[in-house]
Amino acid sequence: MTELFIVTNPGFETGDFTGWIENDAKGVISVAGYSPRTGIYSCLMNSYFGGAYGGNIYQDIVGADLEALKGRTIVLHTYHKLAWALGIDPSYVQIILTDGYTSDTTTYQTTIANYVLKQSTITVNPAATYLRMMYLHYHHSSGGVCTWFIDDISLHLIISPATVSTDPATGVGTVLAAINGTLDNDGGEACDCGFEWGETIAYGNTTPTQSRTTGQTFAQTITGLDPNKTYHFRALATNAAGTGYGANRTFTTEAAAPTVDTDSASDIEHIAAALNGELTYDGEEACDCGFEWGLTMAYGNTTPTQSRTTGQTFSQPISGLAPNTPYHFRACATNSSGTSYGPDRSFTTLASAPLATTDPATGLGAVLATINGTLDDDIGEVCQCGFEWGLDTSYGTITATESKVTGETFSQVIGGLMPCTIYHFRAFATNSFGTGHGADMAFTTALVISRSYALARREL
Repeated sequence: MTELFIVTNPGFETGDFTGWIENDAKGVISVAGYSPRTGIYSCLMNSYFGGAYGGNIYQDIVGADLEALKGRTIVLHTYHKLAWALGIDPSYVQIILTDGYTSDTTTYQTTIANYVLKQSTITVNPAATYLRMMYLHYHHSSGGVCTWFIDDISLHLIISPATVSTDPATGVGTVLAAINGTLDNDGGEACDCGFEWGETIAYGNTTPTQSRTTGQTFAQTITGLDPNKTYHFRALATNAAGTGYGANRTFTTEAAAPTVDTDSASDIEHIAAALNGELTYDGEEACDCGFEWGLTMAYGNTTPTQSRTTGQTFSQPISGLAPNTPYHFRACATNSSGTSYGPDRSFTTLASAPLATTDPATGLGAVLATINGTLDDDIGEVCQCGFEWGLDTSYGTITATESKVTGETFSQVIGGLMPCTIYHFRAFATNSFGTGHGADMAFTTALVISRSYALARREL
């Protein structure tokens, strides 16, 4: 229970009724300089010996002080003692606490030898226009002589522990969140409302507080959180009766966007290469990592992805490329927060050797033949085109060469052959990018026939 404020002149130590309204037409109510509970003075009410009479003192709580009490339970503390010379009904004294709607009235007609505490309690009506503390003495004409001492009056507000609800977190990001609560019941006074929070239900962190009363909400933004992590929190409300806590709740921060580097390409060949990257930060969750690649920075192609976490590298081979061609590529990493990209890099495939086709031999004789070829692709540079030939695929003999470009044919006549013999040959084309060979082909030279044998065959 918390004391809201002290009634004016509670111990009557000014020696008068400062703060009180006195109704005492017969002069039997006074501030006495003897028998106080504390200090020097107390209030004294005596009997009137001239017939029936009622006197009282009272003090009203109004205005802002009253507004602070509306709807709340208050207690009036009064210390008093009472001496009866004759206990003849219906003489009496009363302690009254009232707001005009509800009253707590206690009547006394017997001796109270020593000071005792009387607690008078009401809940102040929200429509009340005053709260009155009254001490009344009534003397009936038929008798009943008393002396009533009153001292050390105070007014108290009953404060109960606050009740509070923990509401769901809002505005949850990667490193911050807003945590929320509602003060369901302030217990009778404004409360300091805030939160405990942390990675477990041990919490470990507290927020600043905000002053709130029944039904009001409160919120705090907490920062410096880790991405993709679960946090616990609960609301709290503190008043004079102690601290009340809401239920535990949790939220999980969003994953941060990953960061990724594009590393240099490796294993670069004529029509293939390996693309490389490193996941420098995963945003606190595994990422799908791969590449975009193409002839320009518009890319247009993507590789399969690999699951990676912070610090891990990844690589993807690509093929079907054109020789001697520049390509662009960049690494990419995706998690629940989105996709991030590394810087653009480029590489150029190796230039391929020229492409030549071996065409069938023509002009076959017993000792000579014409061997033929076509230059299919000069890879951008004039080629020297010729042939290798011999009795087997080891060849052993090379013809003279001719300068050719893509699409042109070339031929060489070879002589000194043996009749009726199989010869192998293949075309080749050479430039600064290398030498390309056509497929192996073969031909058989003609058979040599004597003149006498030929004439004999003719006569037949």
